[in-house]
Amino acid sequence: MPTYGHIVAGLALGTAFETERWPRRRAYLVGAICSVVPDLDVLGLHMHIPYASTYGHRGFSHSLLAAAVVGLLALVLGFRKEHRSWSLACYLIIVSASHGLLDACSSGGLGIAFFAPFDNTRYFLPWRPIQAAPLVITRTLLHHFWTAFSSEMKWILLPSILFSLACLALKGRFRRTGDKQAA
Repeated sequence: MPTYGHIVAGLALGTAFETERWPRRRAYLVGAICSVVPDLDVLGLHMHIPYASTYGHRGFSHSLLAAAVVGLLALVLGFRKEHRSWSLACYLIIVSASHGLLDACSSGGLGIAFFAPFDNTRYFLPWRPIQAAPLVITRTLLHHFWTAFSSEMKWILLPSILFSLACLALKGRFRRTGDKQAA
């Protein structure tokens, strides 16, 4: 389970979808929330829902169907009609789905049930460089947390910054002051 990486990746994805019509602050805030909502399933561990269950950790809540539902609900509940757009809907769905993809790149757990509730098979991506953060408190929690944190800096934060800069450059946001007046 990445620590801050879900939010960072979600914010970076926003730069690809952002349009002039976007209510920028709200879109990024709702996107950040959508990026972490799948991990609410850890509450199931306290309610004795088995980890490997369809509704256990990294089960249905991490599925592509759940990402679509979360993204569309966030659009309807979080934005007035005049601010809703296809780009905002796609962003909220993709940022919700990014949670499962990042977890599938991590070293921990049983995998992600991308196709739940239709198929509970758990999947990992072939490349799993992200160190998982611990779910339980142990004596070595700080060490494990730091390992996960630094792994996310390398594999999520830095690529997210580069992705955002590339998106902004492609959209022409890095014009010099004189270029803006000419355009």
